[in-house]
Amino acid sequence: MRLSFLASLSVSAVMLLWSCRGGNPVVDQIKPVAKKPIEQEPVVPSSKPPPPLVPVEFSADWTDEDVQVYLAFCRKMGIRDETIPIRVWASESNNDPISHNPGSHASGIFQLVPDTAKGHGYDVVNDPHLDAFRASGVRGQLPWAERFYAKHRGELVTLARFYLANFFPSMPVRHADDPNFVLCSRGGSAYAGNWQKFDVKRDGHGRAVLGDDGAPQQDKGYIIVQDLEDAAVRERGQRTGELIARVRAAKSVPTAPVEGTVATKEG
Repeated sequence: MRLSFLASLSVSAVMLLWSCRGGNPVVDQIKPVAKKPIEQEPVVPSSKPPPPLVPVEFSADWTDEDVQVYLAFCRKMGIRDETIPIRVWASESNNDPISHNPGSHASGIFQLVPDTAKGHGYDVVNDPHLDAFRASGVRGQLPWAERFYAKHRGELVTLARFYLANFFPSMPVRHADDPNFVLCSRGGSAYAGNWQKFDVKRDGHGRAVLGDDGAPQQDKGYIIVQDLEDAAVRERGQRTGELIARVRAAKSVPTAPVEGTVATKEG
């Protein structure tokens, strides 16, 4: 009787001890059942390209990659207002890489002519009329634009300066700071080849005033810096506006630095 009582007391003590330790001598002997991991469907990346930052309707010939290369061109030239080249080239070529003047063979977005191209190392022997140059597209032409404007790197800070560099590459761009600076006048070849764009009489709506023969009329007989700026303003159409919007949108999105270049913070 005494042994049975002590045995019962021992079992009770063991149970109490396990209870104080937060365990259960029966439950603790049950091994937990391993849970089978939930299988998930693998994520397949979409093959569709991301939607454009700006809806593209009038400038589809400029790809998003073209826009990035264009922004890199502006950085290399020290052009902080990235809309300036687009506004000037709108007047020259409507920013069309296949634009072509059959008379002078001025070609591409910045209207490079064969003689100037030759001076910058372009192979005009095998491409005398710059057909291949036009076919190279925006990205193919921008490296040559770097050579064309290299003389004025860091100085192309205004619309007038950039247009002067395009119009008269050999002239110091500081002359563009005076809107009344005379660039050329009647009797010279530069005036003869450009007066119909820059020096025609216009009405209050900016439309050319035609003479009795139906042809535009000369205005002043000379071209000044202000005439270049006015031409850029007149050519601000839907295509130009869309390209400007795309450039601004692309600039606002951080991009990874291109391998082989030095990353810089834009301010």
